[in-house]
Amino acid sequence: MLDADDPASIIAARRLFRVAKAGERPIVFWIGAGTSRWLGYPSWKDLALQVRRAFKEDVPGFNDAYAMRLIDKQEFPALFQLCKDANAPNYRKLIVETFAPRPATPTYNRFLELLKKITPSFVLTTNVDECLEKSFPHVQTLQRSDVTRCIDLLNREKPFVAKLHGSISSVQSTVFTTSDYSDIIADRSYLGCLKHIFTACTVVFLGYGVRDGYIIEMLRDNAREMDLFGPGPHFAVTNQEVPVSSLQRIKYSPKFRADHTAALSILVHVDQSVEERRARPIAITESPESALDVAEETRTPGAVPLGKTAYFISDLFAPGTWQTSEEIVATNSSNEIEASFGLGFTNDEIPIPVSTALHDIVVGLICFDFVYLPFSALGSAHEVLGEWFWEFIRLDLLRFIHNEGKLGVVFKKGEAIGELVIAVGGTTNGPEPAPLSVLIRRAVHALPGKEKEAERLFESLERRTSVYRKSKEADFPSLARSALLMPAVSRLLGISDLVLPTQVPRWLRYPYLRLAHLIQTAVLCEEYGIQAAKVPFGGVQLTNAAFGFRPIEMQADHMASYVSSGAYNSDLGALLYGNMSILRNIIWFRGTPEGEAFRRETGEILLRGSGERFNVAVNAGLSRAVPRAILQRAQDRLLTLMTERSHRTRVPAVWGSSLLSDGSTRYWRAKSYKLLLQMCEARQIGKNDPCICGSHEKLRLCCLSPLKQ
Repeated sequence: MLDADDPASIIAARRLFRVAKAGERPIVFWIGAGTSRWLGYPSWKDLALQVRRAFKEDVPGFNDAYAMRLIDKQEFPALFQLCKDANAPNYRKLIVETFAPRPATPTYNRFLELLKKITPSFVLTTNVDECLEKSFPHVQTLQRSDVTRCIDLLNREKPFVAKLHGSISSVQSTVFTTSDYSDIIADRSYLGCLKHIFTACTVVFLGYGVRDGYIIEMLRDNAREMDLFGPGPHFAVTNQEVPVSSLQRIKYSPKFRADHTAALSILVHVDQSVEERRARPIAITESPESALDVAEETRTPGAVPLGKTAYFISDLFAPGTWQTSEEIVATNSSNEIEASFGLGFTNDEIPIPVSTALHDIVVGLICFDFVYLPFSALGSAHEVLGEWFWEFIRLDLLRFIHNEGKLGVVFKKGEAIGELVIAVGGTTNGPEPAPLSVLIRRAVHALPGKEKEAERLFESLERRTSVYRKSKEADFPSLARSALLMPAVSRLLGISDLVLPTQVPRWLRYPYLRLAHLIQTAVLCEEYGIQAAKVPFGGVQLTNAAFGFRPIEMQADHMASYVSSGAYNSDLGALLYGNMSILRNIIWFRGTPEGEAFRRETGEILLRGSGERFNVAVNAGLSRAVPRAILQRAQDRLLTLMTERSHRTRVPAVWGSSLLSDGSTRYWRAKSYKLLLQMCEARQIGKNDPCICGSHEKLRLCCLSPLKQ
């Protein structure tokens, strides 16, 4: 089993599972000596000790003291070179005898069984024994001299086993000594083939310590070139430290068996992920790590143009509109179904229930080239901006993303446990989603006598709206269930350990939907090349738990606040509610050299997250502050453009800051606690009765307990 106590390993493992499920990048397994040890073959150190002992006994004049120093420093290639130089025939004889064929063991057979299930099988191995390739009789074996054929076989999806360090049947081809490694380093076609694999594939190291210098250097080169090629990702299933940061470690737990067979669980999970992908008509589309670096012609329509920056406001609610949920009851042939959609916020779950909508839009306009909104926020944006809405559409400052899939939780009528789903809604005319043109006209209505003018505006809005049609392929519910395995997520939401990730307790349905909303936001940002996202109340804390982020104290809204008012924690919306004409000044500011320099600098220092799919700056977190000179020039120019009235506007402390709202999940738990007690009271379930979730544990020890924390 994998080490569930190591958050970095869980993140890396789930990322690998998603790659396998997506099927967009070939997975190549790099098999090392650790797997051959299940057959009884020696490790490198054991082999070095064995060879040194034989040479000490059989070769006159052998420098045994020097040999021991090399072993102590783990300079094994140098040790083997010393032995080969002392007596090459004896050296080769020892290598051949040591790696002669051995009978399979149950553990090794299990390893082969799992590896064979993952097809097509792309295997690189540094093992010189021949047990692996002989166990794949219908798979091409490529020797070191022919390893460049891997590229062609990968392109044609033809399985192979490539012997990177040679085979014992041709002992001259094996790689053990320093001169052997020098030959590899000098072979440009060999290194070029491996570099192609690191660039185009995801490599999973299993039973391999990643200690070979040329491999480490190529992994470092891959990390340096990630902006061009993408970072893999690549993984090492090991409990040892990995030598390069671009290689993600997946640890395993040796608690029950000390023979390292727990590492095989990674093959089980990859196989299950591949099978799940094959069971679906279309695979997940994995977006590149850095969408800005993808060729323009391959980018998603409506994506952020190359060299530009964007801010995605994932939730936008106009003042007074805190109805953020939708409850539906439907009946099919056998059951009555209850469904919940939306984020479901109520006033008792929000620290300061004041709309942040205008503040967030202004932050986006000052700090970024484009502001993106979910299409569901169209009505709120139109209400907040008024006539300026259409001006921003005309100037292509404001864009929308319409996700045809809708996240929801469904229950059989009256039941306490439901499931997370993605619904692609149809119409009365059929199962196909309503056209975007129809949805726009439902959300925004033309005034009497203005229908013709409104049609032109609607057409312009449609051009500024991208339709995301991959909800089922992306499988947001599945991604959310994976995130629920993170212990910190369970603690934040108040989930009992006895509730499975596939189960959604009714009292927690909206916290589950908020988690799924964060994951959906991550996917949309990657799809459209958006560098920063504004998340709902509590979202920063939950994102940190689910994706392993560290909250960033300096954010773009602090910079925008300073430029606009001279204070870092201003409510920019308060500047505008009394005088919306200030938006004209902000538009002018955007076109000035100072405004352009400010946006460019903000974009360059955005913290690009290293978590799973959420590779954006959460709440526009900045890795460092905008340089003082650029900040001051931007402030001077914007304040010069501001009206006298705006200078006199009182600017209260910001209430929308993610730092202030970071602890909001405690309000979520309090609300869920009340809902659970109400449900139990209606069913006459006491705290010492069996829990409503069906675990048979007492209520107070099961679902009630984590909500109190």
